[in-house]
Amino acid sequence: MNTSEMGGRQAPMACLPPCTSITKDDVLNGSASAADVRAFHRQCLSGVTIITTMVGGTPRGMALNAFASVSLEPPVVLACIAKTSATYRPLISSGHFALNLLAADQSEVVARFARSGGAEKFDGLAWRAGRFGAPLIEGSCAHLEAVVESRVDAYTHTVLFGRVLAASSSSALSPIGYLAGKVFDPRDPAQWDTIMTSFLSRPAEAS
Repeated sequence: MNTSEMGGRQAPMACLPPCTSITKDDVLNGSASAADVRAFHRQCLSGVTIITTMVGGTPRGMALNAFASVSLEPPVVLACIAKTSATYRPLISSGHFALNLLAADQSEVVARFARSGGAEKFDGLAWRAGRFGAPLIEGSCAHLEAVVESRVDAYTHTVLFGRVLAASSSSALSPIGYLAGKVFDPRDPAQWDTIMTSFLSRPAEAS
């Protein structure tokens, strides 16, 4: 992101030219397999985030595998949305979204948003509408609301860049953990032992 000052305001995001020392052939000849990249991601310990939006009065949402902070001043985040997701079109068309960082006792919420589907994911779920209507899931550790400033087409995904308009969190709640396709409560030593035993006893990937 370009952080130069323009009239007292920061310049907007700008596309920069790629590094010229790496050629297209270098990239194509050195591409890793999808299986290798998937195995890398399964090694990453993380929380679970649900991205939500509202379109025509209908709530939509999905479990989000990839999001990150882009800038704090101004506050901007990015979210990578798979084009095959049933929630893809609503997120693209609405122009806004909320991120819900789930708490340790919300494994049922993880399960309902990990599956494909539409508004029925919200049936029986406690939530409130955010600033632009995007659902804020009750009991979550933290919420963030953003409007889409720009988006980038990136192969199988579209990257949404969102300007953060509101954020809140609770220090009294612990986030749920996620590792190698399993969720667990980080506060529970027994669950830590179970998840790590399962993780470390997996058969080695063939090289």
